[in-house]
Amino acid sequence: MVAYCQIEHVDSDRDTGTPCSNRAVAECAECGAAICADCRTWCCGQSFCEVCGDYHVTHSCVRKPVQYEQRVFGSHKAG
Repeated sequence: MVAYCQIEHVDSDRDTGTPCSNRAVAECAECGAAICADCRTWCCGQSFCEVCGDYHVTHSCVRKPVQYEQRVFGSHKAG
């Protein structure tokens, strides 16, 4: 594993990124990039970089989406 995080942070007003200088603590389960604790996301017991984590949650996450309950409240008169 690479000793330092391989993630680059990009400002919206610039085309070039700044490499993260933190020490790597894991590898992305999808792309294999070295990632630090600040750049790492967790899902399904695995570590992901932000881009791969977003893709995982959208396309292949084994967790079920949250089911929202519709709550019907009865009307009542005050007074």
